[in-house]
Amino acid sequence: MDKKSKQRAFAVFIGIIMLTSTAGFALFSSVNRLGGSPQQQNTVQVPAVVGRPLSGEEVLAVLQSGKALMQYQYPKDCTSCMSEKALLESFTLKYSGSLVLEETDGNRSLELTTASGQILNITNATVSEDGLLKFLCVSTAIQPKDCVFVDY
Repeated sequence: MDKKSKQRAFAVFIGIIMLTSTAGFALFSSVNRLGGSPQQQNTVQVPAVVGRPLSGEEVLAVLQSGKALMQYQYPKDCTSCMSEKALLESFTLKYSGSLVLEETDGNRSLELTTASGQILNITNATVSEDGLLKFLCVSTAIQPKDCVFVDY
């Protein structure tokens, strides 16, 4: 073999390696995207508003995602709580990227649990969208864009 044919053979060899590595990368990327890793398949999906007590696994999933968990307890026969409940649901849906609301039956209480594990009892606070937004902006890892305009 002369020098030119050796160079040509080496160039073809390098080209084949490049093509197979590209094909392998594409194959592994599509497998991860379609099947996902076992850790990704076991993630718990929690809706923004939940009308039952969350399991420990669900609470952990919410807090590990960086969201805050607002726990609202109210007596089921409380008619004056319905407007407050509607406000909390509306607020939660508006900021669902940062917050999950758990509604349960019990004595009236409102708590906000942050991703760091801090529990803020906001039962006696004035429940308004502005007040809730201040609590959310101060306490969450994933802050909504509206936090830029909030005075702390």
